[in-house]
Amino acid sequence: MALDLSSSTPNSTGWAMDRPTINQVVTVVTLPTWVRSVTLQPITNSLRVAPSGTDGAALGSDYITITGNTSRALSVAGQGRRAAPKLYLSASADGTVVELLLSDLV
Repeated sequence: MALDLSSSTPNSTGWAMDRPTINQVVTVVTLPTWVRSVTLQPITNSLRVAPSGTDGAALGSDYITITGNTSRALSVAGQGRRAAPKLYLSASADGTVVELLLSDLV
């Protein structure tokens, strides 16, 4: 269930992409430390995104919902951040493809 993108490297324009398949159980996504913003677009089904949760179990109490075929950009930049940031994702239906665009721009 965990998705580790921490070894992803940006291309010459400062971004990287991935298209994971997300299910209804929570998937923790570990982002690279160079990432400052993430754009998420679930295909067809809605997606819940939280800054906390438990991989394979439940989302934290604070989350947003992104409707299917709609993109949302989130800033994950933090001053003095040393650890790779994490996002917790849960889809409204199993097998939901999510387009992720990782960027070094805020």
